[in-house]
Amino acid sequence: MNLDDQEIIEGFLRREPLAAETIGNWIARAASPFRRRLSSNWDDLLQEVSLEVTRLLERRTFRGESSLKTYVSRVTDHACIKQLRAQKRVQWTDVEVLDDRGSPIEDSPFYQLQQKESERLLLKVMHETSEECRNLWQMILNGLSYQQMSQEVGASEGSLRVKVLRCRIRAIAVRDELLAQKQHIAM
Repeated sequence: MNLDDQEIIEGFLRREPLAAETIGNWIARAASPFRRRLSSNWDDLLQEVSLEVTRLLERRTFRGESSLKTYVSRVTDHACIKQLRAQKRVQWTDVEVLDDRGSPIEDSPFYQLQQKESERLLLKVMHETSEECRNLWQMILNGLSYQQMSQEVGASEGSLRVKVLRCRIRAIAVRDELLAQKQHIAM
């Protein structure tokens, strides 16, 4: 580890303004490619990354295998990617956009019948899938990451990803089979 990096680390951990500004600039520069996609969470993200860098430096995880600037950039990249993934899982709707009256399409008897048919099909598919698949999907719907799921289930993340994929393939096959039976009966 070069002397300049060590001085910056020590200064940062002592909350010296120059060291904090240096690392803050590195974080902002490394996160800048993600700014447009993370605009609503930008300030929070920068704060979270700063806290993560502080936590990691206090635990002495920086081993000097790269420059401190590169290390901070990698931590920032990982935090930005993690935030992007989290945003994909959560879709927010402004309260002002919601309309209690519903749309004319949703009020139509055809639409309501179509919705009931979709619900019946989903229930049949869920009935045909294994309990393990239903439990995995419930964890995903609850917002758990594969890492959290692996800790809860006691299996590796990779094996869980494969299980979820196989469950999805099986569910699609069951759905297609049920739809084919329905079409066959209708003929």
